[in-house]
Amino acid sequence: MTEDRGHRGLMIGAILLAFALGVLFGGLVPRRYLPSPRVALAPGPPEGSDEERGIDVGLDELADSVPGNGTATAPFGYPVKGNARSGIYHVPGAFAYDRTAATIFFRSPEAAEAAGFRAAKS
Repeated sequence: MTEDRGHRGLMIGAILLAFALGVLFGGLVPRRYLPSPRVALAPGPPEGSDEERGIDVGLDELADSVPGNGTATAPFGYPVKGNARSGIYHVPGAFAYDRTAATIFFRSPEAAEAAGFRAAKS
């Protein structure tokens, strides 16, 4: 009977130790070693230089999205910030917009929604 308790206690202790080590080492893995999220970018402008195509490039020729650069600064023409891990996008003036470091930038909320993202809750 006491031997049974000893084995049970040992088993519970081993499970708790494995859980604690998983939490400890799972939280210590730097994000750069985790797999990066896969984001489908919208197609960009057609191939060839502007001179070859004989047209003047305006904002209409830009892609609907560009990859993020790890900062909170949005590139010109792409004010909407998207987080590929959560699937949420943020628009200028929204609550968390200024502190959001985007993994992808969009030209508009419509472009973000077309890519499968949803608006952040206010």
